Amino acid sequence: MSLSRPFVGGWGRRTAGSLRALRSRNFAILWFGNLLSNTGSFMQQVAEPWLVLRLSNSPLLLGLDSFMTDPPILVHTDPSLWVATRPSQGARRRARPQIKASPSPPREPPKAHRSTRE
Repeated sequence: MSLSRPFVGGWGRRTAGSLRALRSRNFAILWFGNLLSNTGSFMQQVAEPWLVLRLSNSPLLLGLDSFMTDPPILVHTDPSLWVATRPSQGARRRARPQIKASPSPPREPPKAHRSTRE
């Protein structure tokens, strides 16, 4: 290691190289828009239950509010994702012989039990 160059720490060439993608205008707009959207979603996830608890002072309504945030996500999820991730019939048929072909280890016959009481 040469001592002629000062230690740069973590903000050397690697960081500059990884931020190079932000030079593209379209990617920078997408990235900062996504950052802003995620920040707003996080703020809502914190503020909404807090507001429900402050207004109602009811743990039941707080739990109901938290529970009711999930059904829209499940309803609006694209069903084609479920179909696309399901293995095809051909893949299942090809996997079956491999499972059946693996032999089980041979079993030893049970040994006779001798009682120590006689």
